[in-house]
Amino acid sequence: MTERIKVTNKELDVLQALWESDVALSPSQICDTSPAFVMSSVQNNLKNLQKKNLIEQGDIIRLNMHYTRTFQPTMTKEAFILNQYPGMDILKFMEAYQKQEG
Repeated sequence: MTERIKVTNKELDVLQALWESDVALSPSQICDTSPAFVMSSVQNNLKNLQKKNLIEQGDIIRLNMHYTRTFQPTMTKEAFILNQYPGMDILKFMEAYQKQEG
């Protein structure tokens, strides 16, 4: 059984921005996705997410007049959600969901 990966709400916000993008994003591009983001906080959260192996460095790109690193998630949002509920029987969950929706 895989151990649950613990993340803060801010780390989850950064992950969400990366999941919603089709390409790897730089810290400044992540900040552009929401007025709630602050560059120093985003950079700190990116470091933490890398330590937890939830993101990896992508390419180095030229943005404006500077070169910057980009980051991309190492797992899908769905895989992350499943990780948050270790031991959950996904088939029973899907059956219950379908009954509720139906």
